[in-house]
Amino acid sequence: MFEVVAMIAVLFVVISQVTYNWALIEFAQDGAGIAKSSIQRLRTMFLDTAEAIDGQWILKNRPSARISPRDPKPPFHRFAEIQGEQQVAAAKLAASETPTPKLRSDDLFHSFTNSPIPEIRRRAAFMRQHAYCPHPEHRATRVPTIAPHGEENQAQTGQLAPAHVDFECPDCGVPVYCSKEHWMDNYEAHLEICDTLREINEDDHDLRSGRAFPEFVMAEDQMPEAVVNMTNWDTFMYSREFEAVNDERSMRQVTKMLTYPVTIGNEP
Repeated sequence: MFEVVAMIAVLFVVISQVTYNWALIEFAQDGAGIAKSSIQRLRTMFLDTAEAIDGQWILKNRPSARISPRDPKPPFHRFAEIQGEQQVAAAKLAASETPTPKLRSDDLFHSFTNSPIPEIRRRAAFMRQHAYCPHPEHRATRVPTIAPHGEENQAQTGQLAPAHVDFECPDCGVPVYCSKEHWMDNYEAHLEICDTLREINEDDHDLRSGRAFPEFVMAEDQMPEAVVNMTNWDTFMYSREFEAVNDERSMRQVTKMLTYPVTIGNEP
């Protein structure tokens, strides 16, 4: 009886092993069939979308990728050339979008009244309506903020009524006196501020000239441990890692903008 049971067990093991091997063979055959079918489908798709030209497979419906007799170089060899053409096109587009400057750098001085900038012409009209002639023959319209002393204290107030400015100084282009006669009579006093007014005139036209302002590109965030030297504008901008500003007008523009928020004075 024991021998019969043992033989049945051995027979069961043999049958199980044969069944397992047969299943593996069928699975492998099915996998090979699936792989073969997939390869055939991929080959058909490839032949439908590509064609052989001069021994190379080229995608169909891609004229830019074809190799023409006029362009013997393969597409991948033209990558740098195409990239360069794209950069040139981008530069031309940027140049076309950049507005043309209204004023050249050597054409910034204009009288306020005849300025090509409408905003400055409106400023000239506002000055004519509200600013008074500083000639001493006119009666004072405001109390001086600084008490006069010496000869100034003995000066008598003029008898003429206050008059609005109307005459523009030809040297600074700003309406400063009510008439040419008063401007000529008080010319020495006007010379003390004439150069400054001319700089203001040119700087205001420069701000509205339409040029690029690289001096207004502010410095990046600063390291907390970095020490800023606020002795003057040059040391401040150097220690704060601003871009170097070598032009006097550009320096005036950027320091004029920074004076109040930074709360430091300009170096004389």
